[in-house]
Amino acid sequence: MRNERFPVPGSRFPVWFAVLAAGALVSAQAPAPADPYRSVAEQYVKLVLAVGQHDGDYVDAFYGPPEWLKEAEAAKKPLAAIDAQAAAVETELAGIAVKPDPRDAEMWGLRRQYLTRQLAALRSRVAMLKASGSRSMKSRWRSTMRSRRSSRCRSSRPCSSSSMPS
Repeated sequence: MRNERFPVPGSRFPVWFAVLAAGALVSAQAPAPADPYRSVAEQYVKLVLAVGQHDGDYVDAFYGPPEWLKEAEAAKKPLAAIDAQAAAVETELAGIAVKPDPRDAEMWGLRRQYLTRQLAALRSRVAMLKASGSRSMKSRWRSTMRSRRSSRCRSSRPCSSSSMPS
């Protein structure tokens, strides 16, 4: 039977239209869930940019707000200040209690784990930069390899320069 009011075959068209309209209204009225980790994530990105001012290889690419990069370049925070701020962000992250929908619990857990590990890695890199002092990590590695090569070449075995790192 054809519905004369809605000239579309099938009598269910008005029902489907009503369901779609109701769904659109409900989704438009429901506020987006708050992201409890957003502040921590933003602080982490800004810390990465700050470390990048001390280690040119630390930030491969940045596609975020240009003002964040400008702030990091202008501030050029000391490594000790970066480490202290990262410790504060770790503490803030540990204090965040998330009670997600059970369907989203794994995602929120993974996000927390990611941020925790990334902050720990950042602090480790800062500690390495602080320990290296004026010498870069690469130059320290090269001098270590040279001393190892020279000690091996002094042994009774012949030393091939092609098998040793330069």
